[in-house]
Amino acid sequence: MTQTQPTKAAWALRLISVLKDHPNGLARRTAIDAVRRQAVKDNIAIADEFDRTIQYAFNSHNAQSLVFRSLAMPADADLFYPVGRKGSGVWGLHEERAAVWVRKHS
Repeated sequence: MTQTQPTKAAWALRLISVLKDHPNGLARRTAIDAVRRQAVKDNIAIADEFDRTIQYAFNSHNAQSLVFRSLAMPADADLFYPVGRKGSGVWGLHEERAAVWVRKHS
């Protein structure tokens, strides 16, 4: 049986589920590893580019990212942010925005 890869929105949902319990954020590696553990537990195949996929989910929902800006989204529509400063290596979640986004995409 062939497994299909989750959509980009599904990876963002998984990242939200990891970050929501960490109001001070999580180190990038810790967040990616937690999403990986969720995916393995749910029997989702992990592609070679898994880390890049999760990084893209973060970037495409982070107003400080060039990826986000290329999508022409309003700055207040982002879900994730770098804790402290861009490039800090710690990822945070805008919880209220994420709650709205989850209701819309679940």
